[in-house]
Amino acid sequence: MLIGLLVLLNSYVTATTTYYPENQCGDASQGFRLEILSAHNNLRGRLARGEIEQDDGSKLKGSKTLFKFNYDCNLEALAMAAIPVDCSRRPAIDLSPLGRSQNLAIVAVTGDPSKIPILQATVNAAIFTWADRLNVDLLKNPTYTNKRMAPFANMIYNQSLSLGCMGYYCSAGAKTAIVCVYSDIPKIGAPLYWDDSNDQKGCNKTSCEQVTDVAKPKCDRNAGPNQGLCGTATKILTTTVAPPTTPSSSSKSSASSSSSSSPASSTSAKPTTTTKPASTEAMTEEIRNKIITMHNYRRTIVAQGTVRNGKEGNPNCPMATNMYEMRYDMALEAEAQAYADTCSTGPSGVQTSGENVYHSPSTTISFFDAVVKAQQSWFSVIYRNGVNPKMKYTRFLEQKDDAPTAFTQMVWAKSYKIGCGVRRCSSSTFVVCRYSPRGNIYDEFIYYTGTTPCAMCLNACKDALCPAPSA
Repeated sequence: MLIGLLVLLNSYVTATTTYYPENQCGDASQGFRLEILSAHNNLRGRLARGEIEQDDGSKLKGSKTLFKFNYDCNLEALAMAAIPVDCSRRPAIDLSPLGRSQNLAIVAVTGDPSKIPILQATVNAAIFTWADRLNVDLLKNPTYTNKRMAPFANMIYNQSLSLGCMGYYCSAGAKTAIVCVYSDIPKIGAPLYWDDSNDQKGCNKTSCEQVTDVAKPKCDRNAGPNQGLCGTATKILTTTVAPPTTPSSSSKSSASSSSSSSPASSTSAKPTTTTKPASTEAMTEEIRNKIITMHNYRRTIVAQGTVRNGKEGNPNCPMATNMYEMRYDMALEAEAQAYADTCSTGPSGVQTSGENVYHSPSTTISFFDAVVKAQQSWFSVIYRNGVNPKMKYTRFLEQKDDAPTAFTQMVWAKSYKIGCGVRRCSSSTFVVCRYSPRGNIYDEFIYYTGTTPCAMCLNACKDALCPAPSA
């Protein structure tokens, strides 16, 4: 189950948490987010202050320009897509083609995973597992030279400003899988952070301002786990930040020899930048609006009882009394796009959200047309192969030839959020849509039937659809 574990009071914070993410991800998992974010920033704060020991007892150099993490709901959606729901030790998808790094931990759980002490222990075990990979010598300079330390490198990389995480409890094995996704990927041969061997106290009033490509950088000097870290509202860097070039009176800038950027003039207090190629975005507002329009229109005509249930001559599908109007969700889009980018040949098997996939055989079709054809294809199967008149989702229904499972997910009454992705692959164009809450659950009703659309709505009805929940 998706960390039932995650259903904690939004007001809960640990005694040491001093930085809180806004709860904008649309559910009650805030306790988990606070815990995992606090644990990461605690580690980065200790690094900035020069408090992290290597195996031989010596300490890594501190940093004046290391930033605390922000929490990003879009990265959380990617973590949801990557999490292995069987608690295997391999992520469900590789996110490196998207320019995102990821950590996976499988933690044995004893007791109720929804209890706060168990949650804390689970998160701490994951962080310890990732940090324990740091036994690669970083004393001379903090350069990334060995992929054995990738989990630790992902957590401390100074180009990563945000993270998003997801947990999944596998009750059969009493284990929890935790995936964290980070906004950038450490590069072999490049520094993980800019160190300062003379000051082990982290940032100061001016050091954070040396990083030019973030919004309103500010040093946190308050006592606590974030002390010595820079802060910013920026979540993803669009440029590669070079090392600060203003040396102290007794030492040179320590990472200059390993930087791939040309050193700036010694009179400049700010680092130079190298612009990364702009990313191409497949989804547009026009496509998103079309997805919502097509889905809600089809849900309306089903709810009104005007759609034939199966082959010609069959009666129509019954009216729906509880069909929600759908809205677009960017977190689900990120999740769908991550899977579309894999160019897989079929569905992902994801259990945390509903899913429809479509392959167009064309590599020249526009993304807009591909998305339109996908929705037409998913819905039209109802005209070839119908559903039982009770509108109940069963194993028999799912296992029929040409089963109308894409249709049932499209009109699943309780699914009210959708996000889609599209990708041009080598021999096709791949469309993926994700739905929340998920549909196609055995022995549940696709929708409740009746003689009056919206009969179960609370004081409102629009085009035979109930208003969706606000969360």
